[in-house]
Amino acid sequence: MGNDATMGLEVVEPKEEHTGEFALVRQMGNLPAELWPDARILAIRQLYGKEAKNLAQLGVFLSIADKHGLDPALSEIWLIQTNKGPKAYAGRDGFLKSASRQPHMYGGIQSGVVYEQDEFWVEVTGEGARVHHKFAPTKRQGRPHGAYAIVYDKQSRPTYVYRETKKCEQMKSFYWTEKSVDDAIHNRAVAAALRRVVPLGGLMIEGEVPLGFDEDDVAEAVGKTSHQKLKDMRVKLGIDAAPDPEIEVVEGVPVEEELDELMEQKAERFNIPPAAIVAWAEASGAVSSDIEEWGTDEKTVLLQSIIASDGMEVIKEYAKKLVEPLPDMEERLELLTVIANTERRKVLDGMIERMLER
Repeated sequence: MGNDATMGLEVVEPKEEHTGEFALVRQMGNLPAELWPDARILAIRQLYGKEAKNLAQLGVFLSIADKHGLDPALSEIWLIQTNKGPKAYAGRDGFLKSASRQPHMYGGIQSGVVYEQDEFWVEVTGEGARVHHKFAPTKRQGRPHGAYAIVYDKQSRPTYVYRETKKCEQMKSFYWTEKSVDDAIHNRAVAAALRRVVPLGGLMIEGEVPLGFDEDDVAEAVGKTSHQKLKDMRVKLGIDAAPDPEIEVVEGVPVEEELDELMEQKAERFNIPPAAIVAWAEASGAVSSDIEEWGTDEKTVLLQSIIASDGMEVIKEYAKKLVEPLPDMEERLELLTVIANTERRKVLDGMIERMLER
């Protein structure tokens, strides 16, 4: 303890008031108590989860970490605030670690960065993939043309993806610099290929930015009042840009009536049916499946999920629920893989329509 004081470190142990808070975090994130005791949650919040603005965000973040087996303390996953909501990021190693935990779907990966001077071609068939990549490291100049990734499923069938640097750079982030462009484009190819083979919901990779990202808005300014944060949220949602009347807030969270209004308007904007919201609630484990029992915390979790994914995650859970009763296991796994990896709303809407017609 003396050494900690000398180093200027403050050690805070779990207190009685933490018990209720962290129990709620575990409930929000559907976290097993034996793996996520109060002391661990406290340590992560203090050292690695400072970007979480409230318990709801912390619970969702830890839920994603737990689902993918990634440890915030090892910098395998971290939270970043964006103007599309809070996002959980991982490095390339984190994506590969998550994929390797699903051996029933994932069978390995082959990837690399390609420069203009390289001799490169690839042949992909249903039986496998042949990659010819010949280059001299000392002769590589300028910026990479792109990167490729081939992910194999459990039957060794290949999924090939190539990402061009000039196209990906149109959505730059703080990670795209002259020194790191190789890693950034490599990450984009690896993440895109992995998502087509294994479920990686909730994770983003270094160098990747959410649609509509604004680099100047990585995080809200520190020290904003709860009222200002709510106002900024409403403006980002496009509900209104006019000054809000003073409303009651509790620890930065709007009252239930305000949350109801935000959710209703956001769900209507993205045409999210009530059945989809119920399906999301049942599958997430973060809230009660009985809407009548929802309080401010549960509604905040749902609102953040809608904001962060433009309703995609809610619709995905709805589609998964419709697929799960299928008796054909192979067809079910194929459809669930498509659902987990697609970011196209039209694809999901089409699948849902066909499932409802069965």
